[in-house]
Amino acid sequence: MIFIPEKITRTIKLGNLIVGGNFPVLIETMSRVSLLHKKEFLQEYTEIEQAGADILRVAVKSAEEVEAFRLIKNNVSLPVIADIHKDPRLGVLSAQQGFSMVRVNPGNTHINGLKEIASASVDYNVAVRVGLNSGSLALRNRDLVSIIEQELMKTLDIFETAGQKNLMVSAKDSQVENNIIINEKISSLMDYPLHIGLTEAGLGLPGMVKSSMSIGYLLFRGIGNTIRVSLTDGPIKEIEVAKAILNNIRKKVKGINLISCPGCSRMRIDVLKLATLVNELIGDLQENYTLAVMGCEINGPGEAKGADIGLFGSPEGIVVSIKGVFQGIKTQDEALKWLSSLLKEKPQ
Repeated sequence: MIFIPEKITRTIKLGNLIVGGNFPVLIETMSRVSLLHKKEFLQEYTEIEQAGADILRVAVKSAEEVEAFRLIKNNVSLPVIADIHKDPRLGVLSAQQGFSMVRVNPGNTHINGLKEIASASVDYNVAVRVGLNSGSLALRNRDLVSIIEQELMKTLDIFETAGQKNLMVSAKDSQVENNIIINEKISSLMDYPLHIGLTEAGLGLPGMVKSSMSIGYLLFRGIGNTIRVSLTDGPIKEIEVAKAILNNIRKKVKGINLISCPGCSRMRIDVLKLATLVNELIGDLQENYTLAVMGCEINGPGEAKGADIGLFGSPEGIVVSIKGVFQGIKTQDEALKWLSSLLKEKPQ
């Protein structure tokens, strides 16, 4: 078993959640819909919540959007972070109107504006995330890690001086190696909870791979309390990839862990077809167990033995098992009906 070092941070409140310490790593995503479009925003919110996100971040670009959130905040249960850039007035308004957290970027917010947000966040008991992206910094050939460290420390001092205790930190880059180095450095300097991710990861498989490499490595190092997989593909795909990362890191299992073999000439069944149908049955179930779909009687019994539910091909048909205990041999249709019924019962 791989030893995962624990970076025990202080804890903070984010809505009705606790972030940091020994609490689970949480999944964040970001809305693609403006708060001004109430119906579309709430529809997307419902999809995001059902997909398994823990935290939602929204871009706040105007006072009208802050007011729109005030009118619909009772319709949402997830903590919502107001993402503020350049205009500190929006940070103050967001603190006043009930966002769970205000994200500020010291790379594009003047020091006096940061002080105004700090004061309002304390007055209204709203958490703050100090979040830097390397792209928002005027580096001027300066060392990336050094300037991020300086900007973060300077900004944290502003909020600490104002009496803000519910603070989070994030610093992201679009390059895997830079991102890892930056976050390792930040983690070594402070005990605030860290939000991690690879910014502007891109589209599809390349974005998923880069994000998984960066986020996974940091989590294996014990670094990271909330994560976002920043994909162009949209929030639902972001959540799916984030859940897969956490399942494999074993920091938190959220949803059924489906394992299936790649297939070879020993296959007794069409593994791709069966695994696809099983995955459709699983849907967005949040139960925490492992389900194995294997192609033959060589690897099948061993993998199914270690899984909560197992299905594997044999000369006689599909063998089904629960925690390695034989339950019968079935046709594909019978096996899927058996599995569907079992999933409804939430096997122990």
